[in-house]
Amino acid sequence: MRAAKTTDTVIADWGDAAKAFAGAAHVASSSYRCPYQSHAPFAANCALADVGPNGALVMSSTQDIYNSRDMLAEVLGLPVAKVRVQYYEGSGTFGRSCYEDAAQAAAVMSQAVGKPVRVQFMRSDELGWDDYGPAHLADVRAGIDAGGKLVAYEYHGWQHGWMVNETTHELALLTPPKERTTGAGSIPVNRMSTGSMYAVANRRVVSHAVPMVGYLKGAPLRSPLDLSFAFASEQTIDELAFLAKIDPLEFRRNNIGDERWLGVLNAAAEAAAWKPRVAASVAVRLPRS
Repeated sequence: MRAAKTTDTVIADWGDAAKAFAGAAHVASSSYRCPYQSHAPFAANCALADVGPNGALVMSSTQDIYNSRDMLAEVLGLPVAKVRVQYYEGSGTFGRSCYEDAAQAAAVMSQAVGKPVRVQFMRSDELGWDDYGPAHLADVRAGIDAGGKLVAYEYHGWQHGWMVNETTHELALLTPPKERTTGAGSIPVNRMSTGSMYAVANRRVVSHAVPMVGYLKGAPLRSPLDLSFAFASEQTIDELAFLAKIDPLEFRRNNIGDERWLGVLNAAAEAAAWKPRVAASVAVRLPRS
């Protein structure tokens, strides 16, 4: 990803980050590699289709029954009005797993043989051909003053977006992979973490959008990419709290500039019965083997 020809977008750039870093009492920086993640539904997807000369009936699980109908109509070469999608409860999964692919595969085969067809994926199908939650590469750097206040924050992220078409669509219509480039779920340049919950006067965030071609097929996995952004950013915040010798919860309380985020943090700390301490200040005795 780092070596790819990317589309670079500056998401946030205010203050003078370079000057602030030069005067910081402590600076923490690191790179984080967040891997592809499978949607891994509790059970493999299934669909049943009955396609005839007068239309199609497809029974499947989906998150958007009208979008499913549109995609099926395109694959089958039928008017949308001739396609009916009947929803059935499927196995739980976060994000967009292979439920649309199962439906399209059943429909294409039913159209070919002129009889109802049921497609039942196996576990290996789901894990081997999943629309994976995209991988992410992050370079994060942040600095604080002697009092533990954030003075500079910089984030560079590399990621690709989501595929528009299912594998069945590409195979049946002989179309190349197509990435969504506009609208919701587009190449996520505008979803980059800006560290906006923290009050930082000097901030720079840059998205390096990677073309989809040559990578694993991607689709939204719940809260698309936010887990990767948050993990990389918050690990850096933890490092700064350690360098400042401040309890990580108190460090965040001192630097959060958004009352709603502060409320969530305080509620989580109360629920967890958080006991303030400086990281690595308490020796941990491991049991003897």
